[in-house]
Amino acid sequence: ALINQVTIEIRTSLKDLINKYDYTVFNTISGEEKASKNYIFILTPERLLNLHTKENALELDDLFVDEAHKLASSGNDSERSLTEYNAIEMTLAKYDNLKVYFSSPNISNPSVFLELFGKNPYYSHHTDEAPVAQNIFLINVEQNSLRVLANNEFININSDLVNSISNNNDFIINVGKSKHSNMIYCSRGEIAVNYAKEFLEKLDNTELSDDITDAIKAISDLVHEDYYLVKCLKKRVAYHHGKLPHSVRGIVEDLFRKGEIDYIFCTPTLAEGVNMPTKNIFIICENKIRYTQDKESNKIKSLNFWNLAGRAGRYRSELSGNVFCLSSGTKSWDNDLSIFKDKSVKLESTIEKNIKSKAKLDKLEQLLSSDKLSSQDTDSTIKYLANIICIDTLRFPEELNKSNTINLFIKSNLHKIVELAKLKSNDIKNIPLELLNSYKSLDFSTHKDIYEIARFHEKDAVLPSFNYENCTLVLNIFHRIYDWENTEKIKMSQISYYNKLMYDWISGKSVNQMIVMSIKYYKENQKQLFIRQGNEVLMPVFDGSLDHINILIEKLFSDLEDVLRFKFERYFNHYYKALVSINGEDDSGTNWATFLEYGSTNPFEIELQNVGISRFTAINIYRNENLRKYVYKTNDELVIDYKNLLRVLPINSFEYRELSAMSL
Repeated sequence: ALINQVTIEIRTSLKDLINKYDYTVFNTISGEEKASKNYIFILTPERLLNLHTKENALELDDLFVDEAHKLASSGNDSERSLTEYNAIEMTLAKYDNLKVYFSSPNISNPSVFLELFGKNPYYSHHTDEAPVAQNIFLINVEQNSLRVLANNEFININSDLVNSISNNNDFIINVGKSKHSNMIYCSRGEIAVNYAKEFLEKLDNTELSDDITDAIKAISDLVHEDYYLVKCLKKRVAYHHGKLPHSVRGIVEDLFRKGEIDYIFCTPTLAEGVNMPTKNIFIICENKIRYTQDKESNKIKSLNFWNLAGRAGRYRSELSGNVFCLSSGTKSWDNDLSIFKDKSVKLESTIEKNIKSKAKLDKLEQLLSSDKLSSQDTDSTIKYLANIICIDTLRFPEELNKSNTINLFIKSNLHKIVELAKLKSNDIKNIPLELLNSYKSLDFSTHKDIYEIARFHEKDAVLPSFNYENCTLVLNIFHRIYDWENTEKIKMSQISYYNKLMYDWISGKSVNQMIVMSIKYYKENQKQLFIRQGNEVLMPVFDGSLDHINILIEKLFSDLEDVLRFKFERYFNHYYKALVSINGEDDSGTNWATFLEYGSTNPFEIELQNVGISRFTAINIYRNENLRKYVYKTNDELVIDYKNLLRVLPINSFEYRELSAMSL
């Protein structure tokens, strides 16, 4: 979710150097890059893996890994941590002379990242210095308690502020009203939206600037006029989470930087973002951020807390920032105050944690000893790790020491697991490595099935041209061959919904159009909503209310990001790689994963998005003859005539705002 933000930051701050040395900044690897050109890529781990699944002539010089502590994630984030590890490991193996740099906040042993990848730990540095100091306050409104952290101890402060208020919202308003820069941390998008809605009721109407007015119009056009964010902005409040469309996130971030938003409710997507400092941060107590009995997850919570706290205080603007930690109705920080003292922690990577856990190793050994190629009952992290080891025995059959992963097991005297992995890999030795590497967490039985389909049917297995009927046909086939009923919990009855969503998205319909059509469909057919509240599930009939409209909007955002552009994209990419392994790239048709990623089948619209233009603007430019003539190719290079585009676009349109920022 931070890719666009970082891309804009790089282009803006390094503009002169980028122009001087003729660099192009991309946030994806398309396979069309030229070896003679200079590039800076801003990538997620998943997109870095594309480097190894797409034909390209690139030579990488440097790899910078930001937020490197994510390599030590636990629980539900462990699988993502292994994906990041796998992406880095494969990249280092491919480019012998690649220099790698890791950065992470609040780590006492930064050498852990170098050691993880077999690099010299000498080249690491730890510092406790910070450009801005943070004042840490602990507040319990119900007990009228206000404390400040001083010399690692909390000291009580007598203040009329806590004596005169009755809830957290009042406290946030009273503290934040003198500053146009207040960030309220929320662990999930749903919580951020609900907090912002509730907060609005405490605020009076206010005069709005032209920037806010233009933003309200843009978001109404991009999403919907009844979208809660539109209502929030009318009182200089906003929310921000990872499933918002990139264009909407960009508008909110720009407003916050300019000081146009007084209060922003955000998830780690913004809180951990680049160049998003604030005077005041409010953290409402939740289990996702406070210490619990799980000591391992507490290390990551400490990192996340102090990384978040580090956003308080704006470099070059003030000497300090404020972090207000508020108790909630049922959660208190007082259950364990050591999180406020553990400012620097000793980190252990996800792989190392699994290697040191006897319970995890027993499960790994059991899985590798099984005759089955897969098991639905196995911990997904263990299954992923088993797959990585097995595949690496095929990558380096005669030189296992070249596998960084296998080396970690050998150094821990876990030779039995390596031998079991070698035996297990016999089941998949005939499957091309490129196919296995394209989706390493996938069951080997599925790899085998898909490869056999491609091998048996050859060109007949190529996906047809994209249209509504073919989309229906292909999704039904994928539901069966990839066993989505079990692997993704997608029922056959849901395929018609995802088919419509996928067709509209790839056909270039705007998010606003998709939302309007969804509202109309639910209203005319009196469809039920599916609302999960804790352990309770509600299924009211859609009534057209503001609440119900926004439930549909958030569901659409979630399905676009989590299902279409993540889950489905991985499956389509895997299927395409199976075809390529048999037919070659020229005879394997088109990779529908590309259509899912960009929400378009048009190469020109895709290329515009590759240079950082939003899908909304790219589609509007190409499908408008008056705009399209100012985007063309010369010597196979894309040329964007920003000056003339800005001349013909309405000055208060989203497209104008976006392109004017890019042309600076």
